[in-house]
Amino acid sequence: MLEWPTLWPCDRLRKKVALLSYVLKYLHYRCYADPPKLYKQDDPVTAQLLAKCSLLRSLFVLIRQLTRCCVVQAYHPTWYLFNGHLQTLMVAVGCAQPEVEYSREILHLSDGGIVSLDWALRPDGARFAHDHPTVLLLHGLTGGSSELYIRVTAAKLMASGWRVVVMNARGCADTPVVTAKLFCAAYTQDLREAVRYLRETQVPTAALVAGGFSLGSNILLKYVGEEGAGCLLSGAVSVGNPYDLLASNRNLMHSRLHNLLYREALTSNLLRLFFEKSNAHEHFKSHPVVDLDRLRAAASVWEFDDRLTRHVFGYATVSDYYRDASCSQYLKGVRIPTLCLTAADDPISIHTAIPDDDCAANRHILLAVTEKGGHLGFFTGGDVCEFPDMWASNVFVQFCNAVDELVVGAPPAPEAHSVYRRLFRVGTKEDVEAKPTPEEVATTDQPSMSPLPWAAAVLVCLFARAAYERRDVLRGKRRWWY
Repeated sequence: MLEWPTLWPCDRLRKKVALLSYVLKYLHYRCYADPPKLYKQDDPVTAQLLAKCSLLRSLFVLIRQLTRCCVVQAYHPTWYLFNGHLQTLMVAVGCAQPEVEYSREILHLSDGGIVSLDWALRPDGARFAHDHPTVLLLHGLTGGSSELYIRVTAAKLMASGWRVVVMNARGCADTPVVTAKLFCAAYTQDLREAVRYLRETQVPTAALVAGGFSLGSNILLKYVGEEGAGCLLSGAVSVGNPYDLLASNRNLMHSRLHNLLYREALTSNLLRLFFEKSNAHEHFKSHPVVDLDRLRAAASVWEFDDRLTRHVFGYATVSDYYRDASCSQYLKGVRIPTLCLTAADDPISIHTAIPDDDCAANRHILLAVTEKGGHLGFFTGGDVCEFPDMWASNVFVQFCNAVDELVVGAPPAPEAHSVYRRLFRVGTKEDVEAKPTPEEVATTDQPSMSPLPWAAAVLVCLFARAAYERRDVLRGKRRWWY
């Protein structure tokens, strides 16, 4: 057994390394932690939603509370994922955790096609009750329920008490293709029928929130805008939305880096899904227009859509298809609480396509734009030995909880006051309403006093005593880590 004197050098080194690590993390936080920019209207419903979203709402710091000045809580990206490309690459690399098990249900559609609904199973094996608050998740291009961002979001939603179901598009995640039709960015009928099915059979009255990622978020917002006030959803969340498919496609073509990292990867994923991972190609062997050999030679997503998608869904050109599929033109029809999370450094969904003015003009939409985050990344946390957390999924859960309280009719959150007012109860709305009448004062034997001022005085005394005991440290005569 080692004696204490032999442990001192190691202990000192550990403390110095910890101090250096703390300083570096603090410097990185000061340089790269930026609050998301919010585009919204000053609406009572929006204020109530923000009151429950601590990662988005105004954060009152101790000193700032005295003057009622506020800042939005900052998003701190992982220090070694310092740009959008690295954040996006980390999503592609992925992680085995968390593990989420699903129970699959096949949903037959009106045109003869099918999509699969993967119901997330609780880790304890318990079953959710009927009409339980539910979140419907929509994956990105060629994705499915096994994607990292889906699993992380599903696990956190279930930990918060939500039931989660993932809708796998036609041909995705081992969903068989039974007709000569694959998924399409402009085609919202599959989602419409899935939402109607959930409302009729699983969630007739409870909160039903849908969340989409990347291409799935574009389809989701297009559907919500088309439905307008008749939308069956209680709320919607959009993460990494391209908004304008024409602008996003031009962005993928503008540099060799984008061609190498993203255009070829997205195209190969589409071809692999069509020819290898699904039986979709079997339904197009005798198609009068689609040439499978030319389709197999497609070198970009544009060429894939030009040789397949536009013919299947009746568009004259790919530009017509992309213009119709872009959800930005449907935002004015959104009539349910909607949260849009977007990163300005997203290398796939270009920041110039973000419809900030359209979002700000609609009181039902809350748009949050971060400086960092990449495409679907939003990684945060600075420990190298652990896989970083996903900030967007935390905001996702908070927003869903806020929407659920709106559905059940919870009263709005009380007005926040400064530290001084909350401690000494000076001039608050509650004080004015609770001010006793002269008759009440006359009949009261002893006026009641709040214990908060006394608690504040005790804390001040304790702080002064601690400062006096550590006066040598404050004067620099003794090193604090000893």
